[in-house]
Amino acid sequence: MNQQVSSNSPLARFSRLLLCVDSSIASIHAATYACQLGVTGIQVRVVSVLENPRAILSAHSATGLNIAAFSDELRESANVALSDVRRIFEDHGLTVEAELMDLARYGGDVSHALASEAQRWNADLVVLGTRQHHGLLRWVEGAVSGPVSKLVKCPVLVVPESYEPQLQHGPTKILFAIDGSPASHQALLTGMTLAAKGAHLRALFVVDRTISFTDLVPMDVREAALVDEGKRALATVAEVFTSLAPDISTDSGFLHTKRSGDDVAHTIVREAIRWPADLLVMGTHGRRGVAGWVLGSVSNRVARITATPLLLVRAAADHAENDGEKDTSTLEIRSLWNQS
Repeated sequence: MNQQVSSNSPLARFSRLLLCVDSSIASIHAATYACQLGVTGIQVRVVSVLENPRAILSAHSATGLNIAAFSDELRESANVALSDVRRIFEDHGLTVEAELMDLARYGGDVSHALASEAQRWNADLVVLGTRQHHGLLRWVEGAVSGPVSKLVKCPVLVVPESYEPQLQHGPTKILFAIDGSPASHQALLTGMTLAAKGAHLRALFVVDRTISFTDLVPMDVREAALVDEGKRALATVAEVFTSLAPDISTDSGFLHTKRSGDDVAHTIVREAIRWPADLLVMGTHGRRGVAGWVLGSVSNRVARITATPLLLVRAAADHAENDGEKDTSTLEIRSLWNQS
């Protein structure tokens, strides 16, 4: 008998939360959102990265500055950020571990530093506050975000600075962007565990209708293939909703991009705002079929522009491949989720 989604313990799947912070309001919003998910009893570890002052000054072509003084300023700022975020969790009755990570110990690579810490501490959820277009955007794109989502095995929750958390006992409107891949399926199962009491779950398959002069496949043929694949993906979603969330309001359907000046990422972000969702969920690794848009590049673009908290989930099969294990079937993934 399938285990149903528990509306009373939204974080039943997660037990070890790793939050990466800096001195921005984005980190405050990320910590607040994490608390509002209903994190009672969860173990929390907060880390801040102490970057090499010489590398920062070199990147900005700064000269004539006191390196030692600048280093002290960076350290103080990081420690203040840790204290501020620690206080938020403690106000919610949680005990928090906090550490200032010296990036020099990791060869100056932020993404590997975060991935190493997540693996060492055995985190099952990594939370990042993002200042898009500067600051902590590096956590979710380019040299950091892409690698972080690939290096970290557990789900990554991205909370944009512009989002002001106002949840009561967890997300009540969760939007799933699906494509029928194992990662998309795993994201669906994982995101459902976060549903609060009275939540509404919505799953959408995006049909990319944008016209490209470099397309080798006729547009009508491509769209027909996408629709066919979307129907199969949505049928699977309906089965999951029926078996695992019979008492929760759900719906699913298609979403279409505009014919020009649009893409899948912007279409997803617009819908999340329009609804509006208080959590957007996506897989970070999909297959390379006609609907393989979830493969890295789209989820990274969504992370760069989203105004909604975004949960990025990798397929269990990806974890198995990295650990040298056999691939995991969709049914086995569901079975593992049911046992959690």
